[in-house]
Amino acid sequence: MRALLLLCLLTFVFGAIATETVLPSDSRITYSGRFDKSNPKMYTYDWSAVQYGISFIGHTLGIYLKDAGNQYDLIVDETQTLQFNATQDAGMAYYTLIRFEHAEQYHTVRLVKRTEALFGMVSFGGFEINHPDRSLSPLATPTDRPVPPREFKHRIEFLGDSLSCGYGNLGHWPCHFSADTEDAMQSFPYLTAVHFEAEPHLQCWSGKGVVRNYGDVNTTSADPFPTFYTRSGYHGLIAQVRRFHPDATVFLGSGVTYREPVDYVKRIAAKEGAHFIDLSNTLKTDYGCDYHPDLTADKRIAQRMIDGIAAVVGK
Repeated sequence: MRALLLLCLLTFVFGAIATETVLPSDSRITYSGRFDKSNPKMYTYDWSAVQYGISFIGHTLGIYLKDAGNQYDLIVDETQTLQFNATQDAGMAYYTLIRFEHAEQYHTVRLVKRTEALFGMVSFGGFEINHPDRSLSPLATPTDRPVPPREFKHRIEFLGDSLSCGYGNLGHWPCHFSADTEDAMQSFPYLTAVHFEAEPHLQCWSGKGVVRNYGDVNTTSADPFPTFYTRSGYHGLIAQVRRFHPDATVFLGSGVTYREPVDYVKRIAAKEGAHFIDLSNTLKTDYGCDYHPDLTADKRIAQRMIDGIAAVVGK
């Protein structure tokens, strides 16, 4: 009788925990930024500051990722920020993101990508939730509990190089760049978007120029940034942006690290009917890694951007 009672007890305990896999295409996962969603079982992304979130009830939230070493902010219930680093693994891997002591309440968790595209393409295979009872729905619908990223008043798309990515902004010179020294959420584009309550889209890649890449001895490079927009040069890049976003207000900024391109970019802005923001003298001696802006400089550059945009579209 004792053995039978023990068996029944074990069956009850283990049966109380249910595991559910939530595919990337599930409408209860929210996304912000650029994702390739052509495969409903595997979404891919690489740009800085892309984010996605889920609201659920459960003990444990896990994730399936194929990621070569990107770093993320893990924001829990919009009150706690943890850091999650994907290991340099060539294949799909399972990671436990967070465990909760009490599983009776709904929790909201979102990931925000701190690092930039040069760290490689990421494949997202879904979340896994361990929740206490199959009779309870482990997921909240968007109407039950809105999941950040929330709806924004505006959308701002930033196209740039290392300066826009937050390259080295966590460090203090002398230091050299690594994933540990980059935080897109503290870069001047992201801070600018936050000010305007805008959804930030950060398309940036360190070393990629509009015409010539950093370190290239040639006048033009084979794969500058506009390669990703199937065009080349400032004029072609602006034309492509306007083809995608015909109602967008376009701003060109220049001068953070070098004064020389400012007059040239200003002339292009005038010719294209865009607005120019002079970012000269925003980087003083507050260097991060490899003479890039640190967090203090990023805030100063963001304020210059905010002032320039507000002068055109209002605060």
